[in-house]
Amino acid sequence: LFRYGKWVSLSASVSYFVNQGDNFSVGKIVGPVGLGYYQPAFSLALLPVAEFGRVLGNALFPTFAKLEASQRGGAFIRIAQLLFAFTIPASLGLYALAPEIVQVVFGSRWMPMAPLVSVLAFYALVRSFEAVGSPFFMGIGKPKIITIALFIQCISMAVLLPTLIHIFSTIGAAWAMLASGILSAMVYVVAMASEKILAFRQLVGLILAPLCAAVIMVLAIKNLKDIIFIGNFFELLIVIVAGALAYLICLWGFDRLHGGSVFAHFQWVRERMLKDVVQS
Repeated sequence: LFRYGKWVSLSASVSYFVNQGDNFSVGKIVGPVGLGYYQPAFSLALLPVAEFGRVLGNALFPTFAKLEASQRGGAFIRIAQLLFAFTIPASLGLYALAPEIVQVVFGSRWMPMAPLVSVLAFYALVRSFEAVGSPFFMGIGKPKIITIALFIQCISMAVLLPTLIHIFSTIGAAWAMLASGILSAMVYVVAMASEKILAFRQLVGLILAPLCAAVIMVLAIKNLKDIIFIGNFFELLIVIVAGALAYLICLWGFDRLHGGSVFAHFQWVRERMLKDVVQS
């Protein structure tokens, strides 16, 4: 118990620096104007993953803790595919519509946020590994993995943030966070493989269908933007809904070609969460 608590406490301390290091660096090097654009761009880009990951993580921690060792691999694969099926289109959709979302939601004077949102949308995507990996390793009693991932991200941020901000200004902070997030995600990928939970080939299989469907969605959005001038919330909503429909249709098609696992996994996760709610 002491060893478990030690790693949990250490990860909480390192997490503080990971969560605040970019804001401190941008405010110190670029100044309050750059920070004023960076903070809302960061919040907007990470909103879908942060909220979905928080809800899923709170529900999944007790689920992973209750499972037998032989059941953990299958449960992780189902949950990870559900998470990727949501975060991949959400992140790529933000990338495709970043200028229009900033224009409609914040106004034209906030347009310098748009390039930041586009880059940070991909950072949100790599954070998906933490969103599913953190509750998993916490649930099976291995918070050390989480601490290592956070520590590597913290160290890489300390090196990359001042370097890239001095070279590229505020957008450099976004690229630094993306690079550090990729390094952190690699820790979870390696740990999953070493635990024989998810091999790299299986990871590619989980991501492939949502990624292909999301790329087609982005192309559809790009074509719609040439037809529809997005000047208000209603027009933005039309494009978002059309993009979501294109994604779901393509995902269904790709999923059928590969055995229908995505929607079957969604059903499993829903039933498992409802079961845990009833038992609690």
